[in-house]
Amino acid sequence: MKNWFETHDLLNREGPFTYCVDYIVWYVVALLLVGVGVFFLNKYKTEKRVKIVLIVLWAVALIVDLAKLIKNIYYGFSISSDIPFYICSLYLYLMPVAIWGKGIWKRMACTFICTLGLFGAIMNYVIPSVVVNNSLFSFSGFHTTLYHTILWTTPLVMLCTGYFKLKFKDYGWSLLAFVVVTLPIVIFNFIAKTDYMYFREGGIDLVKNVASTMGYAFPLLAYAVYALAMILMQLLIMGITKLVEIIKGKIFKNSFKNGDGKDDSSINDEKILKIILEEKNE
Repeated sequence: MKNWFETHDLLNREGPFTYCVDYIVWYVVALLLVGVGVFFLNKYKTEKRVKIVLIVLWAVALIVDLAKLIKNIYYGFSISSDIPFYICSLYLYLMPVAIWGKGIWKRMACTFICTLGLFGAIMNYVIPSVVVNNSLFSFSGFHTTLYHTILWTTPLVMLCTGYFKLKFKDYGWSLLAFVVVTLPIVIFNFIAKTDYMYFREGGIDLVKNVASTMGYAFPLLAYAVYALAMILMQLLIMGITKLVEIIKGKIFKNSFKNGDGKDDSSINDEKILKIILEEKNE
């Protein structure tokens, strides 16, 4: 058991490849399973079923992160890296609001999870700091892979089932909520000399030089970068959603053709909408 917690690379990987067979297999299988799962959930969805799926995803993420915290406390806790003050950790705190919250509070939480939360999950694959030194069959490798898989699965469930739909009017409120939630982390960083969410030192060497020059003003630049990432993710997702809606609309209209292949002029958007509403009520 100790070996599972402490060994970095149980596969003794060598060579220039960051992602080895263990992770590639996980990503392929996870993508297929999540895709099939979301398809059937969307086909037989009810609000209760979608909420149950979201609760299960959040519970699993919470359990594996608590296991990581306990493991770190047992084997040696580091104040600079082991507190769940990362952008991906905010998922744990905001999911209860996204599941049980109402009105603007729910929309703010969902907007973050579907934008910056998804951005954090993607960055884990772009800059795989844990994956580089740990096989999937070690605790650290398994934890980070499962946790970040949940981070991109949750937005898919929310968006594909219609549980939540991104709107521009929610952007300002969600950004404000992000600032309020992360402000204690900024303060903690300067008190404890840590760099959670890169609010104090910027993470990489190039940015560290800027951070050292700006000093206490650097978090303002960090917030600007996060705000830009949030709006770019929102534009990307809304664009993809709109494209899918257009394609589905054309396919749906093409299904209302006469036997001679010509469009039935009696079928208009109003009648199509009526048919859709009737199907939903069945």
